[in-house]
Amino acid sequence: MSTSPETNYAINITGAILRGHDFDDAVEMMLELDQELSLIPARSRADIVAAADHLRDRAGAIGYVTTRKVIDNAAALIAAAAAVDKSRVSQFNTPDQAAKIHLYRNLLLAAVLAASRSTLANKSEAEQLASEIPSLRQRTAGLTRSYTDDETLLLRMWALTLSQVGGADGRRAACVYAQCDAGLYPSETPKILRQSLDLTPGNGLIEAPGMDHGVTSRILELDEFNIRVIAEYMDLTDDAPHERLTYRPRTEEFNSKRASSSVSGILDRQRAAVGLAHGDTTVSSITMWRAVHTQLTSGMSAAVEVCGRPDADSYLRFTRTRRNPQRTRGGTSRPLVPLNRC
Repeated sequence: MSTSPETNYAINITGAILRGHDFDDAVEMMLELDQELSLIPARSRADIVAAADHLRDRAGAIGYVTTRKVIDNAAALIAAAAAVDKSRVSQFNTPDQAAKIHLYRNLLLAAVLAASRSTLANKSEAEQLASEIPSLRQRTAGLTRSYTDDETLLLRMWALTLSQVGGADGRRAACVYAQCDAGLYPSETPKILRQSLDLTPGNGLIEAPGMDHGVTSRILELDEFNIRVIAEYMDLTDDAPHERLTYRPRTEEFNSKRASSSVSGILDRQRAAVGLAHGDTTVSSITMWRAVHTQLTSGMSAAVEVCGRPDADSYLRFTRTRRNPQRTRGGTSRPLVPLNRC
């Protein structure tokens, strides 16, 4: 299959960048960024760090030393780390197999981005690099779910990459993601003003405006990652405090589909770029992750408050995983495949 001169140029540039990186160093760079910005949620840090160490150990044992070699043999390395046949990587799998395969694939790409983001010239090169890692089949049998912690790590790494190499548009896109990562619903982000934020390191806050249909206004804490990405975007302009943070929606009817279509497009492009735009997730899966994470670390009351819902029942309706309608065929109910909600 032939490629255009532009594509060949991007591939050559990417190859030149990555030949100079050992994959062991790439994993170390990812873990160092985690130490700085807490990219890996604390409740799963030990497991994810152990998985990252296992991934680089397997790469070394096989002989995939450079990051370029790892990318060229990504499916084989993912299979080796997950202890499955290589043919399983591109297929639907049992819940346990799928969780492992997706975990190692996401860690592999996150490490590659950590190693290369400072040397990539622009967003196009970053997207070309990400596209070289094989995308996988849908992770679960559900129709909607929250993102998992390893998926959140990858999305955060992509946001950092966009903020560094994507220019003004990249920083704006990363800023939109960071707000949803903190717990805002996508359709709340057009309402955010510059004065809605306090970016004090270690004590960052954002005032979520709420929505008309059962979501109240609330104050959300910002992680160091959220603060870094939002601050990098705000540094681009000297707008007045009462100005909108990221963009003006297409209509002032904030809760309409038209008003939220811009942010949905921004988030969907990020999900697609790193291979996470699967049928069992949506742009709201980012917000759902924050809600579920809060429930698991701080309890139900805190989770209800973070997502602005009036009570636990409303919260559970928001975060529940919808069933796949194909589980019932010919009047016979088939068991729903359990989901990994971590």
